[in-house]
Amino acid sequence: MTKTPPMPRLQVSVLLRDEHGKSYHVPGRTCRGLAIHQPHSLIRGTAYPVPQPRNDQRWTITHEESGFAIGCVRGGIRAAWAALCRLANAADWTRPQSEVCRDPECRRLWRLIPVVGAPRAEEVLP
Repeated sequence: MTKTPPMPRLQVSVLLRDEHGKSYHVPGRTCRGLAIHQPHSLIRGTAYPVPQPRNDQRWTITHEESGFAIGCVRGGIRAAWAALCRLANAADWTRPQSEVCRDPECRRLWRLIPVVGAPRAEEVLP
């Protein structure tokens, strides 16, 4: 088992795409082809963070190359970062979306974290 790398202090601009193909940038952190960020909603062309209760935060995990969301996890940012690193180390996500979608290991991991009904961050690849 590899050690979780330290979470970067600075956030970078992460490209996102919604289900309609609109793209926008939000602040987030990246690790080996995956990015984690707070959920945002697109209102009149501007991305706004979705308000969340402090005791039940959700974090979206996104494929960095394509900008499409893979899933969502619940918990604090450190636990969510650890879950992201476990997913990033379990498969090669640095490739284009078309190659990632054909890879059976990436597809198996993709199914572990649904967008709706987010699992706790500690439950992702224990």
